[in-house]
Amino acid sequence: MGLANILRLCSILFVIMPLGLFAGIHLFTDSWFVEEATEAHFRDGKTLANIVIIQGIGIAIIVLLSSFIKDISSAKIVLLGVSILSLLVLVTIIANQIIYSASPPIPIWVILGLVFLISIYGRFKVDRM
Repeated sequence: MGLANILRLCSILFVIMPLGLFAGIHLFTDSWFVEEATEAHFRDGKTLANIVIIQGIGIAIIVLLSSFIKDISSAKIVLLGVSILSLLVLVTIIANQIIYSASPPIPIWVILGLVFLISIYGRFKVDRM
């Protein structure tokens, strides 16, 4: 597997997360909020979720477009950014689990872990596009 395919795979994984969030917040809204939630809570929660969804899709598009880079060193720099991003999100999730006893569903942990491992693998082990 070359660097371009690794970037494409990371892009696909990055798009799965916002699609899951979209389904969760817009189709299964009741399970995301406490029973005492008001319409303002729903509106604010959905607004914040929409911002995160759009950012996630934007990141996926940037990573996908980066897969067309022909220079190996530039592609590895992009993979370094992907590794750092996924690691920081994992650290944030771990901190939320420790501080608030709340974290996203297990598939998010798995997707971020896969993105991190795949991007590290591509950065250090793959030398072809």
